[in-house]
Amino acid sequence: MPRRRALALAVAIASLPLLARADDSVAPYNYRAYVEAEQGGRIHAPTIARVGLGVRGSATVLGEGKYSAGGGGELLVRASRHLTLELAAEYQRSIATSLERQDLPITLGLRAYLVGPQARVAPYLVAAGGIDLAGAEVAGVRQRGLFLEGQLGGGLELRLGRHFSINADARFDARKLLGTPNDSVAPLRSGFSVQVRLGAAVYF
Repeated sequence: MPRRRALALAVAIASLPLLARADDSVAPYNYRAYVEAEQGGRIHAPTIARVGLGVRGSATVLGEGKYSAGGGGELLVRASRHLTLELAAEYQRSIATSLERQDLPITLGLRAYLVGPQARVAPYLVAAGGIDLAGAEVAGVRQRGLFLEGQLGGGLELRLGRHFSINADARFDARKLLGTPNDSVAPLRSGFSVQVRLGAAVYF
């Protein structure tokens, strides 16, 4: 009988680190975490709300006194504790300029978080690339262009509970016009810009 009690006590003590680790894994953000004990002492890992839908607004400084503003949506997929994939589409329109230009960028990107999912405030680095379908009205003539686009930047994410977040970031944006022999004189030309974004997402 004493041997059985000693064995039960030893099993309970050995189980404490597993239970503590399971409790620590319960994150305040996008984790539907649960710990379920079964016969045999098995402990299930937390399930993760991996998919998010987001909306965002943006302001872009194009240089030479040119600006644009826009908005769009994004699909977010949490690949791991520190990495999230983003698939985004946005409509942008020039403002405070005589050139009427519209852009429709479609990008695929990766966010690398510098802290784990348990943090409520999470800084991140982001890189993205894709295409931009652009059009401009010049002297009554409609011109169109297709660009390759690359983005690099960083931001901050505020996690409000397990299923909701707000984020803001700044990105250095480079666009290369395709199919024009001399794009230096074209109304739609290759160039660089700085873009600031504010968004929100719901995770499932």
